[in-house]
Amino acid sequence: MAKLYVIHGTATTDCVSISLPCLIGRCREADLFVDSLLVSRCHCRLNLVDGKVFLTDLGSRNGTMVNGQFIPKNVAVELNNHGIFSIGPLTFQLEFQPTEVIRGGKNAVNPVGNLQLAIGN
Repeated sequence: MAKLYVIHGTATTDCVSISLPCLIGRCREADLFVDSLLVSRCHCRLNLVDGKVFLTDLGSRNGTMVNGQFIPKNVAVELNNHGIFSIGPLTFQLEFQPTEVIRGGKNAVNPVGNLQLAIGN
């Protein structure tokens, strides 16, 4: 479980709890729906790999920034606890509890289930 805090931009909430992996965008399949034309349908994905969170821009039109720098498309970039990333008009800060990796065990992933985040002006 992780949390995304909206630290720049206006949204319907300041904090969203998510499960990983989490698809962010405007498509029906998005775990976190961001209602902005500056956000691509399938904009980016947060994944948990070996106890670390990685952010991948999925070929979005307007790009994804981590700590103020655009990241390459389709390349997983590690996002540290309290790391900051931006998509469209929103900037998020990630908060998660790093997990100990247990080799050979299965990590159950529970999808978030279509949270919607509307953008205000």
